[in-house]
Amino acid sequence: MQWILIFFGVDVASISPSGTIATPGAVFSAIVFAPIAETFILAYMLTVLSSSSLRRIWVVVIAAICWGCFHAIFGRLWFFGTVWSFFVFSCAYLVWRQVSFRKAFLAAALPHVLINSLMMMLLLRN
Repeated sequence: MQWILIFFGVDVASISPSGTIATPGAVFSAIVFAPIAETFILAYMLTVLSSSSLRRIWVVVIAAICWGCFHAIFGRLWFFGTVWSFFVFSCAYLVWRQVSFRKAFLAAALPHVLINSLMMMLLLRN
C-alpha cells in the first residue's frame, strides 16, 4: 500500500508508524503473541456480533473496520491493510467455526502469522 501512495506523490511519513524496528521482542510479538491474542479477541468479537440480527457480511465488515481502527492507532497507514486482512481472517473463522473452534482459530491465526512474518522479514531487510 505504501508504495502505491508514494507513486501518487503522497507523503507517507506523516501517516506511517514511527520507529518500527525488528527487535527480537518485536518479532516475537508480531509473529507469535499478536496473532494468538488477536485471534482470541476476534473470535469473541465475531461470536458477539453473530448473536445479533446482522447478516454475516456486516459482521465481518464491522469486525474488520474495528481492527483497522485499532491498528491505525500505531500508524494511520496500517488501517487499510489491516481492514482487508481482518476481513479475510473473519470470513475464514466464521466458515471454519461451523466445523470446530480449533480449525476456525487456525484458519484465522495462520494467515495472520504469515502476513506478520512477511512484514518482519521486510523490516529486517532494511
